[in-house]
Amino acid sequence: MDEFLAKRFMPDNLCKRPLMQNDLLRSLYGTMLLLWPVELILEFWNRLPLESAGRTLTGAELFRHIWDTSKAAPKEYVARVMWCIEFFLVQHGMDVQKFMDTVVFRINDGTPVSAPTLTRWIMSKVHSIYTAKDLRVKVLELMADTTEKFIPGSYREVLRVEKQDDVRTAWCLWAPDKNLNIKWTYHSELFGLKMLTNAPRVLGLPPFERVDDLAETGCVEHILWDCEMRVEGDRLLIDGEDHGRRIPFQEHCRKLDVDLDHLFPPDWTVNLIHKPYHCPLRRREVLHVGCAYDAPVWIGKVRFPRHQPDNTAALTHLLSDIVESKAELQERLEAKHACLLDSLIEKAVFTYTAGENIMELNSKVLIRGVPAELLSYMLRAHRDSGKTRFLLADFKRDTGILNRRNPNLEAFLEKLRVRLTDRFHRMRIVIEPGVRILQMDCPVIFKET
Repeated sequence: MDEFLAKRFMPDNLCKRPLMQNDLLRSLYGTMLLLWPVELILEFWNRLPLESAGRTLTGAELFRHIWDTSKAAPKEYVARVMWCIEFFLVQHGMDVQKFMDTVVFRINDGTPVSAPTLTRWIMSKVHSIYTAKDLRVKVLELMADTTEKFIPGSYREVLRVEKQDDVRTAWCLWAPDKNLNIKWTYHSELFGLKMLTNAPRVLGLPPFERVDDLAETGCVEHILWDCEMRVEGDRLLIDGEDHGRRIPFQEHCRKLDVDLDHLFPPDWTVNLIHKPYHCPLRRREVLHVGCAYDAPVWIGKVRFPRHQPDNTAALTHLLSDIVESKAELQERLEAKHACLLDSLIEKAVFTYTAGENIMELNSKVLIRGVPAELLSYMLRAHRDSGKTRFLLADFKRDTGILNRRNPNLEAFLEKLRVRLTDRFHRMRIVIEPGVRILQMDCPVIFKET
């Protein structure tokens, strides 16, 4: 995955300053907790350290940060995480669709936003939902209204809604930056389109009937895996076959009859696909006919039947679903999160075998003889009473060393101190006149056999 990141991701083209609340990151991490073994979760996030406030967050610190929805991460970092997920899933032979469906459906029934955040947002929209003439159109308008809140700096707009018999078609736009000057390399199909398609589920409505990509911010060069892409004139060739034409973005908008003059979009060259491309590694179509890739904005058509559902029932479904039905799932996620954090805490398991005078640390021999016996005395006292401060007189009185030949107590303690310094820096013996102090920086378990 490191090579994939280095070759296929372009962080310099992304806006690094705006921060995104951790709702999406937590949703992704929560799905991993549900579906992946701990080893895979650690492998994935170990390659994605987070730079925050001049510090690099990794391990338990990173997971605590992601889990806290009151915290945030740079938009560039969230895009990087999203960019890596599909490659990681495919690399490990896991079901990509199952993972993405779980993110969208299971955690918040159509939105990656956490329940508390969603509830606060919904309370400010109750009146507009209750009075809406068409709740599906209202869902699209609400998504446009709240995009800036959840993805700072981005922009969403419902361009127009067409009515024909019993079918409604909404033309929608999304841009990673309202100024349209950021090249957003993430391919939104797997997550963004799935979330949009199922957004009505938040109100207890059926998903949108169909969502078509007409312009996509994802780069063809990055969407393609392990194949040759080249340009000949205005033709886009993939493994020698003609798959698309390179045309100005404004020309594509004119053909779609989409007016974006109010946004002053850059007239980038886009790749308009006329022959679909099926990725053999991902086993799905990744370039779609009629969609222009490398565009400054995402443009799509959303189709749905005309229907006027019960607005009161929709609000009731929304609030009850947020407050009640996810409680059991959240408890499971909290428990799994706590277990993962616990697995990252370095533990020291000391095992003393009295008959052989051997002290093992995490199943490996640490020290033998009198120093092992002295350490067992200290660990036993700490386990039983919490004691960490030991007088030399305590050793002489309680361990019976003075009754043996060559009772050089301080020499044995020094040997033990040096061995701990060399082998296990999380535990130290501090020397003071007539006293030895046991200091520990991690949980310690002491066993005797």
